[in-house]
Amino acid sequence: MRFLLISLVIATGFGCDSDPVTQPASEMMEQAPTTPSTQGTPPGQMEAPTPPQMETPQASAPADPVAAEVESNWGDPAEAALAFPPEIIEPGRVRRRMNLDQLENAFLSVSGGLNWTERQGQVDVSLFRALSATLGKPDYIQSTNEVLEPTALFQKFLDDAARQVCGKMIARDQERPAQSTMMLWDEDEDGIQEHLQALILRFHQRDLGAESADLAQWRWLYDSVVFMTDSRAERWNTVCVALFTHPDFYTY
Repeated sequence: MRFLLISLVIATGFGCDSDPVTQPASEMMEQAPTTPSTQGTPPGQMEAPTPPQMETPQASAPADPVAAEVESNWGDPAEAALAFPPEIIEPGRVRRRMNLDQLENAFLSVSGGLNWTERQGQVDVSLFRALSATLGKPDYIQSTNEVLEPTALFQKFLDDAARQVCGKMIARDQERPAQSTMMLWDEDEDGIQEHLQALILRFHQRDLGAESADLAQWRWLYDSVVFMTDSRAERWNTVCVALFTHPDFYTY
């Protein structure tokens, strides 16, 4: 009996009007909550709300820089004179190298009869003649033209000849009185300058004035050797070798 009463109460509380199956479709659409459309959005992603746009303040244009005038510490312009004015040389032909006969005669003339020699047996043989084929002199069998280029081999033999002949000149001066020497000279200030001028005139046939820039270069060479050796013979021997190996000696 109790079971029947419970069933009756349940049937009375849930009537036919509340059955969702029989509810009209129009009423269901009206009762459905309104949701934003997600059409075109990939599954699992929702469109983020657009943040509010903020106004960017406009920066004011920088002012043009203004150059301020500054007083300089420089004095008035002045002209500077050259220590050694350039020497203007008139154009001429290209310089040529001496052949071996001319070079040997030049050594004999400048040194006062001393030559580049080698002792063979009991005779001193001129190396300018013994090495003539090596130095490019023609034999008129295989060659007829003499090589007159200042090659590296020529420079090497010229240096050997200069060292030997200068050594002979210094040794001869050491046996002579002071007034008869050719290379050795008293080392006072005025005497050095004048002696260099005389040597350049003898070796290169150039008469340089006391203010010449070329003479200053030779004086610089001598002053440089002074710091290297205390021997007067070695100093003037260095100058002698430099004079022999300079292009002004073996070219014309």
